[in-house]
Order: sequence, then C-alpha cells, then structure tokens
Amino acid sequence: MNSEQLRERIGDPSWVLDPIIEIGGVMKAVILSADGMQVGKSDNTSNDDGDRIAAMSSSLQGAARAAAVVALDAPEDSPASTITVELEAPRKQSTDERKLIGRLTLMPAGRDTNAFIAVAYSPETPMGLIAHAMARQAKNLGEALMSVSARTADATS
Repeated sequence: MNSEQLRERIGDPSWVLDPIIEIGGVMKAVILSADGMQVGKSDNTSNDDGDRIAAMSSSLQGAARAAAVVALDAPEDSPASTITVELEAPRKQSTDERKLIGRLTLMPAGRDTNAFIAVAYSPETPMGLIAHAMARQAKNLGEALMSVSARTADATS
C-alpha cells in the first residue's frame, strides 16, 4: 500500500492521533508510510515538521531493523516493532547530570500495512502510557487498513 492509498484509507487522521495527542506532554504525532512519506499529522504539527519526522523516522526504522537483524542473526524479513529514542541535553562537563529533552517512539500499525505512528513527547510523560496508547491506536489503524474492503480493493487494483 503506497502513501496515497494510505491517505485515502485513513481519511482524517484525527481518529488515530487525537487519543495520543491528548495525553499531557505529547508534542507531535505523525502517521507515516515505510517509504518516509507523511500520511497524516496532529494539528499541533506543521506540515514541514510532519514531512521531516516522517522521512527521518522511516530511515531510523530501516536502520534499526537492519542493525537488529545482523546483531540477532535474525531472518532478513523480520519486522521491527517499537523503537524509542531518548534525546538528552548537551552536557558542558562529563560530570554534569543527565537531562532528557524528550523521547520519540515509532510503532508499526499492524503487520504488512506499510504504516507507522511516530510520537514525540516530554521526558515527564510516562513511556508506558504512550506505548499503551500508541499500541491501541496502531491496532485500530492496522485493522482499518487491513479490513476486508481494503484487501478487496487492493486485489482489484
């Protein structure tokens, strides 16, 4: 499924992203295709930021999956599940305390959908809360993308 087909199937992305963006501390949320195209974004994310997040998150997902395949001697077609990056503030001295700026979590929307959800959030926001909300919405999105009517439409195109 390409990014245009994903956009058509998803329609207004708020049904996917609003339950996530409503969590305190969530800064931005984007739905992206595996090829790095923005499919949808939260209202508080600019188009430019959405495009940049989508492109870089796709690269991150591909690189992390490839590294894990090699490191774990896994089959080449092994999908990656959740990837989280913690970003910390620069330290002036090595003895300075570590201070997180925030996290970016990337999660696939079901198997074989070619869609992912990326969410940026503050370090004060519990990672488990974000992971749970993302998993629920990724499941909903994956089910919508792989519905019988969606599979039938793919077979006829």
